[in-house]
Amino acid sequence: MEDSVPLVGIDDYTFSARAGNAEDINFKYISKETKTTDTSNLLRGAFGPYLGLVGRLNPNEIINIHIPAFNEG
Repeated sequence: MEDSVPLVGIDDYTFSARAGNAEDINFKYISKETKTTDTSNLLRGAFGPYLGLVGRLNPNEIINIHIPAFNEG
C-alpha cells in the first residue's frame, strides 16, 4: 500500500494508510469511539508504505514480496 491512500479493498478486507484528514481537522478513533474530553485514543496522519496481507501467516513462514510488474527475467 502506498503512502497516504485513504482506502483499498481486497475481498472482505480493507486497508488504509490515512487516519483522519489534516486539511479538515478530522481524526479517527483507535479501537472504539470515545466521546469524552480526555480521550486518549485519537489518531491522525498519513502512514505507509506498508504491506496488507489477506489471511494469516503461519509462524516462521517465508513469503516473497515483489514490486508491481516484477519480472524475474
